[in-house]
Amino acid sequence: KISSPAALMTAILVRAGQAALDLVETLDALRFPLHGSRLIEASAGTGKTWTLTALYARLLLERELSVGQILVVTYTTAATAELRERIRKRLAELLAVYEQGH
Repeated sequence: KISSPAALMTAILVRAGQAALDLVETLDALRFPLHGSRLIEASAGTGKTWTLTALYARLLLERELSVGQILVVTYTTAATAELRERIRKRLAELLAVYEQGH
């Protein structure tokens, strides 16, 4: 039983929030389609940088795109620097694995 307008608004917001959560998809970077433009939007600490780095590597390896054909945009200079460093590190790791196998 809802006892006041404030309680009613709280109940509506809780239900709306749950409905929004039900619509959220978990992004699987290893199966995510690699065509067209994509927007990845998520809260801090949810793995955006890891996901963008994995998608970047897949675009290079699977789609055979060049670095100049891939645009990754972040919000701040610090986030850009972090993403750039993580991408470089991931590519160095992939190269090392490739060289060990050949």
